[in-house]
Amino acid sequence: MEDDGLEMVLSSLASSSINSAEDGVQCPATKETSPVAAPSPPATRLPEHERQQRVEEERRQKVLSLKTSLVALGAEHGVRYITYGGEHHLHEIMDLITRDLSEPYSIYTYRYFIYQWPKLCHLAVNEEGKVVGAIVCKMENAKNSTFRLETVKRGYIAMLAVDKTIRRVKIGGCLFVHTDTDLFL
Repeated sequence: MEDDGLEMVLSSLASSSINSAEDGVQCPATKETSPVAAPSPPATRLPEHERQQRVEEERRQKVLSLKTSLVALGAEHGVRYITYGGEHHLHEIMDLITRDLSEPYSIYTYRYFIYQWPKLCHLAVNEEGKVVGAIVCKMENAKNSTFRLETVKRGYIAMLAVDKTIRRVKIGGCLFVHTDTDLFL
């Protein structure tokens, strides 16, 4: 957008202060003509919806590339990523979050999020099968604040924790990217 405005300003300045001659450009101050290449035609602008689709596709590719690299980094440290698989994971998630977050939650809070949005609960599991990272999220439709009739998806991260013994391996980032791809891709 800024480039378009800059192009408009430069073209208006060029047309007002420089006169084109058949064999070059004439400088108004010296009245000398110097040969220059013919100006290139203005770049065609994409319609807004096509531009948005391109931007979204570029974002999608970047996120998927990041996800791939983070999963590979976790694999180097013996970590794999899974989606919530049932009640047996619930107690491990509760233990991890109670240990690593300062705010205690009741079992009802966990169940509220995990049972309604189980596909938005991702876990990092080490080689022994122990949960070493967890992200718990929700997704709901909300009214767009700009256009009242339109609904938009709104995501919310309720909890994100990584075991202190395996931090600095980008497990939290990978859990977030897993959720981001589920929420918005």
